[in-house]
Amino acid sequence: MAGALALGCNRETGGDGAGAASYGEAVGVELSGRSPGPPLAIAFAVTRGRDPRPMVPSLASALETVALQCPDFDRAIARGETARIELRATPSSLRSKELSAKRGGACVRSVLEGKTLTLDGTEPVDVVVDVRLASPEASTPW
Repeated sequence: MAGALALGCNRETGGDGAGAASYGEAVGVELSGRSPGPPLAIAFAVTRGRDPRPMVPSLASALETVALQCPDFDRAIARGETARIELRATPSSLRSKELSAKRGGACVRSVLEGKTLTLDGTEPVDVVVDVRLASPEASTPW
């Protein structure tokens, strides 16, 4: 079961600053009741000025598939690591940027490539996602 919570944080990508995406407020989602595996906490932000809410169900579903099909990714999360995934979404496709091999980058890419997200318009959108174990003590997913 996924639940959404708007969080008040802004994100900017690093790098050399050339063409760096500017992100709006993050949205937090908890994937609980997934089997096998513990609940996941997901925080994601999209290109500033875009509405992330329409993509919550499709993004949560895609990330649950990643956790189920990519054992290196799932093991990294189980070790307490936070995995960052950077994506570019259009109405007809999803593309991932560079991903860490130790966190199952090739598998994550193969699962996500070609999936679609429900967007708030027709223009491409950049998405940055952080995934970690959900904390049982936390009152919010992130």
